[in-house]
Amino acid sequence: MGVTATTVEIAPGLAMPFLPMIPRLGDPLRTRPQIKSAVKDLDNDELLVQPTFNGRRVCLAVVDKNVFITDEAGRWVTQPPINGRDFLKLPNNTCLDGYITRQTFYISDCLAIRGQTLLERIAAERTAVAFQLAKFLHHPWLFNRPSPKFIQAARSNLPEFPGLMLKDYMSFYTLLSSKSKTSKTWIKRLW
Repeated sequence: MGVTATTVEIAPGLAMPFLPMIPRLGDPLRTRPQIKSAVKDLDNDELLVQPTFNGRRVCLAVVDKNVFITDEAGRWVTQPPINGRDFLKLPNNTCLDGYITRQTFYISDCLAIRGQTLLERIAAERTAVAFQLAKFLHHPWLFNRPSPKFIQAARSNLPEFPGLMLKDYMSFYTLLSSKSKTSKTWIKRLW
């Protein structure tokens, strides 16, 4: 639990530690026109719109009955979340992207399952798998498409939800080569 190693092989082309996909920062959501444009984004079938979650962004992998966790800087996380043992119920060589808050890990994306990489699967498919895994583990799913009312509430959603994540529906998950790089297909818009 919270084990560290030099390198952990998860699937072909996916080994920890790695730099996860970091969204680029988009326009803020502070003015009425900005909020209105975000509500309009809900009608865009090419976007996967999710609330962003206020927590520590991490990737969690289950390999050989161990749970490995790295943060968004590619550093090992040695303090496991309180629900960390739950993930041992998942198939070996499974890797998830998500957030730790209040010492609990919440799944937002699935990068590999049973040693098969999902990096080149579209965002909508990876998110659907992540949703199913959260349900299998009886964990809450916090990343449903928000309602217009949620977006219009904007700063009232703080501190738990600081904004929106917009992902190109068809985007692949790209491991970044540098901490200074950001995604071209994921955009984070903050209240």
